[in-house]
Amino acid sequence: MIISHRHRFVFFHLGKTGGSSVTLALLPQLGSRDVVIGGLEDALTHGIPVHPGSWSVALSPPLWPRLVRGGVRQRRLAGGLNSAVKAYYRRRGLSGPHATPAEVRDYLDADWSGYFKFAFVRNPWDWAVSAYFWTYRNRPPERRPDFATYLARLEADTAEAARMRRWYFGLTLDGRPVCDMVGRFENLAEDLDAVRRRIGFAEPLCLPHAKRSSGRGHYRDHYSTQGRAAVARLFADAIADYGYRF
Repeated sequence: MIISHRHRFVFFHLGKTGGSSVTLALLPQLGSRDVVIGGLEDALTHGIPVHPGSWSVALSPPLWPRLVRGGVRQRRLAGGLNSAVKAYYRRRGLSGPHATPAEVRDYLDADWSGYFKFAFVRNPWDWAVSAYFWTYRNRPPERRPDFATYLARLEADTAEAARMRRWYFGLTLDGRPVCDMVGRFENLAEDLDAVRRRIGFAEPLCLPHAKRSSGRGHYRDHYSTQGRAAVARLFADAIADYGYRF
């Protein structure tokens, strides 16, 4: 997620909606006081300079040991950098890359209403497939539940289902929408360009593909009739709000 004091915007990064790519596109425009949580490892991987504020945070006396420990444990500097930055902002009330509107409102305090706020959403049936593969990304196929079982377990676990809905569609505060603009994963480049114009950047943004996936086929290929209905029930509000169809 990003809070840009320089350009007075908030980007809410909802899970599995292209948010890492959006973060990489916006990073070169940010000032040293701006807040970036998550995406720093992707930036280094893609040769995009991490904005100075993140290094300043990570190298501050209370946190540089975490930077070193995280780097050694994960065998890469970027892992330690991410760890230190997340710890810094957790102490200031921002839980992580998917910080909630309530957390950001409290962090910005009186400035909250003056910031342009945006996010991206994704077709829930497509999203559920992406979330499944992300959840089991470190397990070989033979040790994963099949997709139908995953959906059945998710629907049966009401607390986990609620958490997933917040992770994906957490764009309300006190029952009201918080975003001035909600783009779509399916039109990521075009909608990001609309965001760019709204913020006031003169030049088009470069949108890299931060997290590539392969070998999954079309999301519809993973569904039975029962699975399709399960997602419709789990994300009924979002489907109605954004007009998505299977």
